[in-house]
Amino acid sequence: MGGEPFLYPFLEDAVELFKKVTITTNGLFLASDSPRVSRWIELFKTKKGTGKDGKEEKTLSIQLSIEGNQIETDAVRGQGVWNKVMDAAKLLKKNRISCYFRCTYHEGNLPTIPWLIDNIAHPLDIPLVLFPQIGVSPLTADQQIWLFNLIIEKNTKYKSHNLIDQPHFMQWLGEKGRCGA
Repeated sequence: MGGEPFLYPFLEDAVELFKKVTITTNGLFLASDSPRVSRWIELFKTKKGTGKDGKEEKTLSIQLSIEGNQIETDAVRGQGVWNKVMDAAKLLKKNRISCYFRCTYHEGNLPTIPWLIDNIAHPLDIPLVLFPQIGVSPLTADQQIWLFNLIIEKNTKYKSHNLIDQPHFMQWLGEKGRCGA
C-alpha cells in the first residue's frame, strides 16, 4: 500500500487488531487541522501492551519520512513538507507518542546526516533511522565505515539511539543482526 495511511478507512481497525504497529507517514495528516487528528492522538496514547519483562510498553510507533534536510525533503516530497513533518514530530513528542525519523541515505546526502542529528534528532529527542536508498550506487566501504562511526559517535555524545537499519551495522556494533537468512 502506498500513500497516506491515515486516509485508509480500515487503519483504525488494523491498529486495534495487531499487537505492535508502526505507521509510516510523511506527517502531513498529523500536521493538518483535521478534527480526526485528536482522535488518532488519543488512540495512539492508549496503544500499549506487555513487554517480555512483564512491564507495560507502548506498542505503536510513528515513522516520519524525510529525505535529508529541508531542501532535500521539499525537493522530493513537495514544498512545505519539511515544516509539516517537523510540526507532526513536535505534536507526537508533546503527546509522548513513540516516533522516529526515517531517512534514506546515499552518497549525495551523507554531508547532511551530521546536521540532521545535531539540529533535528537530538534537540527533538527523536531518533534518526537511516535506510540505504534503492536505485543508486551503494556507498564505498570507506563511506560506509564513516557513516557507521558517525552514528556511534553521535549516539555516544547525545546518549541517543540513531541507527542504520541494516544487519551489517548491527554486526559492526557487535550485536546480532535481525535478518534470519
